[in-house]
Amino acid sequence: MGSHRFPHRADGERFFAGQAEGLRAFQAVADVIEQCGGAELRVATTQVGWARRRGFVALWDPRRWLGERGAPVVVSVALPAPDAGSAWKQVVEVRPGLWQHHREIHSAADLDEALVAAIRSAYAAAE
Repeated sequence: MGSHRFPHRADGERFFAGQAEGLRAFQAVADVIEQCGGAELRVATTQVGWARRRGFVALWDPRRWLGERGAPVVVSVALPAPDAGSAWKQVVEVRPGLWQHHREIHSAADLDEALVAAIRSAYAAAE
């Protein structure tokens, strides 16, 4: 289905080769997931994500579709309820009990504790 599963972090890093903010965001999110206990890394044509029982976080490059007016990278976090915290660009209920939260990453400052907490919550909920 256009998705390839790789067990190594280097495959995700290759996805963001030449994209400094994307690579920095990938490395930061990968560190959080490793601290939580690890998860299956999935590298597809348009995104990199992690899954346990289900997918819970993904990173993608909106500039593929929007050109330079898009953010360098977006982190999408799947949670069982809407999260009023963090600086979400968009929150959408994709199915009952699953809310997708999208946050644009423009610099390292966007990878803050609120986003880390949301990723940890998504990790726990995907068990």
